[in-house]
Amino acid sequence: MAMVKLSAGITEIEGKSGGDVWRKDQCGQHVQAAPRHVDKYASYRQKKRRRAYLKCMNYIREHATVEFAARWQIYANQHPRKNKKGESYTLAWWQQFMSINIKRVYNDLEILQYPPE
Repeated sequence: MAMVKLSAGITEIEGKSGGDVWRKDQCGQHVQAAPRHVDKYASYRQKKRRRAYLKCMNYIREHATVEFAARWQIYANQHPRKNKKGESYTLAWWQQFMSINIKRVYNDLEILQYPPE
């Protein structure tokens, strides 16, 4: 919800417009996104993705060592990502591990202990 400052000619706006809900209360004029339906139950693909995430996290807890983290960090440093603005950034070792292995587990492949060479 965002506070809205109106120009001199408008005193208040109430109602729906363009997917937003406008209202005025004791704090002032507000605009917020219209409510939408949210499905309470996860789809098959969501459940599969969550299981892949948990499997990778459990793998890190059981198998992570200093060497393990160092290898993944070296790989992450050598493979920077680009955001939508074109700026480069580097993932942490565990983010790089998860990035590669969640997709592999989701597709029923083995977890890579060390990064691809």
